[in-house]
Amino acid sequence: MKKIIQPLVIVIAMVILAQQQQAEALKQTSHSWLTDSMFVDADSDAFNPGIATGEDFPLLMAVYQGRTVSDLQPFVGDKGMIFIASRSVDW
Repeated sequence: MKKIIQPLVIVIAMVILAQQQQAEALKQTSHSWLTDSMFVDADSDAFNPGIATGEDFPLLMAVYQGRTVSDLQPFVGDKGMIFIASRSVDW
């Protein structure tokens, strides 16, 4: 009985190891297939999302604490300022 168990355990271990190697190969193949055309070399469509990098932001007017604001300079601190513009579909 002992002579049968040891080779059987070895065969089972080899089958498990082979399955793990196949799973890794399958994972790499599916990852490669899914990401094959994910990125493009250049933006070649006609869609223009807005101003270009480095271009001045268009003049804006907003209401802050009850008064109209058109200059953002008073809001810039020692470390600068982050301005986020969100364009909604209601514009």
